[in-house]
Amino acid sequence: MPSITREQAARWNAKAQNGFTFDVRKYVTFGDKTLHRIVELDGGDQLEIVLLYTEERRKKTNEYGCSWTVATGRHIPTVHLTRWHPSGLAWTSSGLGDWITVGEPQTSKKFDVLCKLSGQIDAAEMVHELGKHQQDFGGVLAI
Repeated sequence: MPSITREQAARWNAKAQNGFTFDVRKYVTFGDKTLHRIVELDGGDQLEIVLLYTEERRKKTNEYGCSWTVATGRHIPTVHLTRWHPSGLAWTSSGLGDWITVGEPQTSKKFDVLCKLSGQIDAAEMVHELGKHQQDFGGVLAI
């Protein structure tokens, strides 16, 4: 389990831009450096925007027509969107959220790349992207 000092967390948090913050819990739990932001939506809901790396995978097919994916060893900068609803004493969400690729695949998980991308992410555009997904399934998104 990774450990972190307050000074390290403050240094990494200072690199984040555009309202994003360094997610200390995810780092201590999983060892991944990610950035996190919460946007308040009309109606009391919240949009969680997480900037992280996902594994790049390629599809392979054998001579019998069976196919599967294999890891390429590269990592893709990705935004994960989740809409949270207040429900009594807890917050709930449904589905898996939306995954949006926001950068070119990298050979390693470079935190500085995520910090640079955090300055380019427009929260209003992310709300719009989530709204497109919600409308596909008959949901209504109030901005």
